[in-house]
Amino acid sequence: MKCLRPLVVLPAFLACVPAILAQDAQPAGTPTRSQPAEGRPTRTLQPAQATAPQAASSANVDPVARQVLEAARDAIAAAPSLSFQFSAFAEGNSLVVSNSPTADGTILLRPGSDVAIRVTGAGRTVGLKEDKPFDVSWRHDDGGEWVSWADEAQKKVFEQRVGSMRGSVAKTLDLASHVRPASLLSGFTDELAASSLTLEPSATFDGVNCRVVLAELPARKGTVRWAFGAEDNLPRRWERVFAGNDIEAAIIVDLHQPARVDRLADNDFVIPLPDGYQRERIETPVRRAPQSLQPGSGAPARSEPATRPALAPVAPPNAPAFTAKDANGNDVSLAALKGNVVVLDFWGTWCLPCKKSSPEVQKLHERFKDSNVQVIGVASRERDAEAPKKEFADKGYTFTLIPKGDDLVRDFGIRQYPTFVIIGVDGELIRSIDQLDRTAGQTYEQLLSAIGDEIEAYLAKKGG
Repeated sequence: MKCLRPLVVLPAFLACVPAILAQDAQPAGTPTRSQPAEGRPTRTLQPAQATAPQAASSANVDPVARQVLEAARDAIAAAPSLSFQFSAFAEGNSLVVSNSPTADGTILLRPGSDVAIRVTGAGRTVGLKEDKPFDVSWRHDDGGEWVSWADEAQKKVFEQRVGSMRGSVAKTLDLASHVRPASLLSGFTDELAASSLTLEPSATFDGVNCRVVLAELPARKGTVRWAFGAEDNLPRRWERVFAGNDIEAAIIVDLHQPARVDRLADNDFVIPLPDGYQRERIETPVRRAPQSLQPGSGAPARSEPATRPALAPVAPPNAPAFTAKDANGNDVSLAALKGNVVVLDFWGTWCLPCKKSSPEVQKLHERFKDSNVQVIGVASRERDAEAPKKEFADKGYTFTLIPKGDDLVRDFGIRQYPTFVIIGVDGELIRSIDQLDRTAGQTYEQLLSAIGDEIEAYLAKKGG
């Protein structure tokens, strides 16, 4: 089995963020609503007359909104266990709607120190042409957070520590991750740490009067809106709201029929083993210290002593071997590229932040056009296989394009877009950098410039 993206570990909550949402758009208020997917009823929150918006405090945190979140946290914690029926869909901008998951199913939640959640249902996401069943569970123990799911392609039921980035990146795992409101596990930790909390007008949902809170989350995690039953304080709707750059949209998970149930046992969160499948448990996560690239440094900024190596650790792992077709139908293989530094830019025409990063990737290509550096764009999740070629032609990009790169996405364990993978002259993995590795306020121009500085430092060390 190939090791997937061993140099980058995503925080657990970020497994549920779809790639289409990894953007720099600034959240705003209520998104423009559009019709959901055909056959799925509209479930728009309807303003009620009972409650008017509360004024935010001087710190942009409305104390009443905070009280609503705390009441919801306490209501969930007080329940032995909870079950919800859910529906997930998107509204607003057509690009977001077409690239967002749709699903229906059941959520089981066991709160407490041994918190666990299981998401079972059927739905589709980018790359799936029809609804697929999924059954995924997350649980916590003294050793951290675990995720378990069935991988149809590998005929295995995986159980692995969140963050180990091994196993597989099955589309059904991604689908369940995207529709799981992570704050049900964390007790609304991010919302309670929000830089801005606003109590919005009350709304009715499934005939229940709800109190609505809009939260701008810390550390560029975006903006979310929650609706909680006014009487039982249980969640009825979760939205991730996006606005800016002419984009107004929301990804929505409706939580129907919340019910308190008897305490669920560990076995209730075990994924059954289908006929012909094997179980595989992955114990050891691959960890790294937080670090960021800064222009002009030639190395990552880090908290460890400066005497440590600037680029790769001793005996870095090799990148997964690959062979793919470029836009002209020619083979591109890692073996043939040996002796070059290879920069893989994982992107897509549907990816909003990629529209900002791709011009900087072109500049990186031009910076090293006379060096042993090969810059390759790897497009994936495309509905139209010709779309990446058209984008390159329209924008005048001249670096190599792999228009059908889904196999590389799987092999390198890519979860965020864009992601930049740097491979050394001997095929060793030097670094993998994604949306989450950017420092606050860092532009793609600065990030790609820093990547260039690091490549120059590497080549100087190698004598190239």
